[in-house]
Amino acid sequence: VWTTSEPDLAPGAVVESENILLALQALRRLPRGLPERVDTARASYGEITVVLAGGLEIRLGGPHQLALKLAVAARVLGSMAAEDRAALDYLDVSVPEKAVGGSTLNSQLEGET
Repeated sequence: VWTTSEPDLAPGAVVESENILLALQALRRLPRGLPERVDTARASYGEITVVLAGGLEIRLGGPHQLALKLAVAARVLGSMAAEDRAALDYLDVSVPEKAVGGSTLNSQLEGET
């Protein structure tokens, strides 16, 4: 779990930070089908992101339907060839019915400002 301005985690400590709790919630729901290990999990302003070891960001959005969003991510990534996955910088499953991937961390549509 990656934190910025949050206090460090200590064994046995009670976690009170909403961001850390959201990241932990996502980690608890990770499916077995992810093609890579998870490197970090973070949350900011209620939006959760899981980063795989290769750097691919899985953008989950808010905490609702986490298990479904993670299952969609695992299925999409599992259906891709390794070289196609490596070309992605992010996979956004915040709307699980419309997963979107891209090769730039800026998820704005091309031509938008």
